[in-house]
Amino acid sequence: MERFYQYDYHQAGLTTDLPTPAELEQLMATRFAGTQRDGAYLLALLKILNVLPGKRVLDYGASWGYYTWQLLAAGYRTQGLEISAPRAAFGKHLGLTINTNLADLSPPFDVVFSSHVLEHVLNPREVLRDMARLTAPGGYVIAVTPNGSPEHQQRAAALYHRLWGFVHPVLLTAEFWRRTQLFSRVWTISKDDFTPADFAEFAALERSELNHSTLLLIGQVNP
Repeated sequence: MERFYQYDYHQAGLTTDLPTPAELEQLMATRFAGTQRDGAYLLALLKILNVLPGKRVLDYGASWGYYTWQLLAAGYRTQGLEISAPRAAFGKHLGLTINTNLADLSPPFDVVFSSHVLEHVLNPREVLRDMARLTAPGGYVIAVTPNGSPEHQQRAAALYHRLWGFVHPVLLTAEFWRRTQLFSRVWTISKDDFTPADFAEFAALERSELNHSTLLLIGQVNP
């Protein structure tokens, strides 16, 4: 698996395609606004969780640093972790140091965030334990992942089965998140695309159907 994600894994778009210098300059000038890796929704979510600039955030599965850089630009103290050495090395073009080894991190973090990581790993519960261990008491683990919940399968069976396969061997469900027993409180939110408007108020975290293509999972680590 490590070899596959080091060199062979490819997903069209900003996830694995490294931008040219001109493209990177434009992305940084616009803070990735309007792209498929626009982190504005994440910044809005952190705000309603009262995780304000100056707090420490780990981007777990950072790829080449698009979210790590946006968090840093917004005033957060950030670190990145990425299994792919070539993509991690590219982070230098954004002024980032992205680690490839857990041992090189400096926890605890106020938030450990992952976007489209857990569906790739062989044992998501073990990875979640690592993420929770890296998080300060009372802090948050936040994960974005394709939605494996039955509600989505029933609503859009064809899309559900396209999401599930060799590249995404594990589809997580909201029920799995609730049963991890790693967190004192959990929230599960389902959308096709997340926008800052979805996180305008804390109460929005309590109101979500589970029949859309993407899950956003939040767990608060025991204080």
